[in-house]
Amino acid sequence: MEPQLVVIGGYATAGKDAVANILVQELGWYKTYMSYPLERALLTIDPYIPCSAISGGYWIRYSELHKDVGYDESKKNPEVRRILQTLGTEVGRNMFGEDVWLDLVCVEVADALADRQSVVVTGVRYPNELVRFKELGGISLWVERAGVSAVNTHSSDNTLRHDDFDIWCSNNGTLEDLKNWTTSYFKE
Repeated sequence: MEPQLVVIGGYATAGKDAVANILVQELGWYKTYMSYPLERALLTIDPYIPCSAISGGYWIRYSELHKDVGYDESKKNPEVRRILQTLGTEVGRNMFGEDVWLDLVCVEVADALADRQSVVVTGVRYPNELVRFKELGGISLWVERAGVSAVNTHSSDNTLRHDDFDIWCSNNGTLEDLKNWTTSYFKE
């Protein structure tokens, strides 16, 4: 059977990574994410990040926060999220071209597909990303969860909606429900 390519969009905490992790754990897929190059860039820049909103809070290097809590948890820090969004859009997309991060991720995707691995990419946020992955034969999945909406007004959280995607998953049940839906829909 031919390897599959699925790209996932949705709001923060809707369950994009949960679906991707199920594909990895249950079906052996390869996972990457659109912000992988941004994560590497932020680790390279390694700015100081405030770690407490209360008076007398402290600052640590981003690499320390990343090491302590991981990438996904570090994005819950408002300053980390702001830096990632600014670096991704206002610096990367607006200054160097809208495909700057997409090109880097697509190299990784192409390598995995060439190795006959099915691939899941999380964090698709812009129309050009959907178009490119469609050209590679991918299908797009929007994951939504009741009560979850855009984190802020930044374009990276507000450009795409579920109507832009081929299929969508309502993630309102248990993790077991999500696992059952995901494995039955994408079983090879």
